[in-house]
Amino acid sequence: MKYIYNLIMKEINVQQERTPYQEFLDQACTCDGTLLRLPKKTSLLGHELFLSVRYSTDMLFPQLDEFFLNVDVFALINGEYIPVGMRDFQVKGNRASGNKNMHQRLPAIHGAHVASDKRWGEAGFAVSEEDLMKTAEKVGDVSTIFSQLRSEQIISSQFDYGKKTYQEMGIGSLMTAVALKVLKMKNIEHIEFDSLSSRADSLWSKFGKQPDQAELDVSSATNQNYTNTAIEKFV
Repeated sequence: MKYIYNLIMKEINVQQERTPYQEFLDQACTCDGTLLRLPKKTSLLGHELFLSVRYSTDMLFPQLDEFFLNVDVFALINGEYIPVGMRDFQVKGNRASGNKNMHQRLPAIHGAHVASDKRWGEAGFAVSEEDLMKTAEKVGDVSTIFSQLRSEQIISSQFDYGKKTYQEMGIGSLMTAVALKVLKMKNIEHIEFDSLSSRADSLWSKFGKQPDQAELDVSSATNQNYTNTAIEKFV
């Protein structure tokens, strides 16, 4: 009997164990604006990255039957959370669209959100195009920073000073994947597309969008292997 009991308890413990990925998704899907650290990646200058999710009715017009989803990514630089990426969606019924910046329609939960609400333009998706030189100038001694980057083989010459600090890291895919997980949890069935740039269309194709497709099934996109991989690279 003791042997059987131990087997049962072992199975229960296995079922109760949560991976960092699962824990991250659980926290992200609460949509409470908590800044969640992304432990597997830092910026090219070594700064920690954080992700935040907000989901709320319209702060300006709460009587309207619509919601807004905001996913932000921040870099922690000298104790300050710097906005480096964002993706927004407007939700009506069981459909979502993501063509416009909706930050001003959501309450700021954290000081980082205030900075993000001021940072971005009209588009509903963006990743900072700041280059290494500009970021280094904000951080401290430029020569010391670039010497360190050379020793880490992140750059090889002065021609690399213009390399983008946050591009090509997968931040755009991460924000999109997290947004899909949240939308599915909220029982949103479709994402509608208006006009997409070739770059945006290429990103969505990784989540199953076909050329000239006007909408995307959220459940199907969420089940794409790429969706999980995009998150697991950071968590």
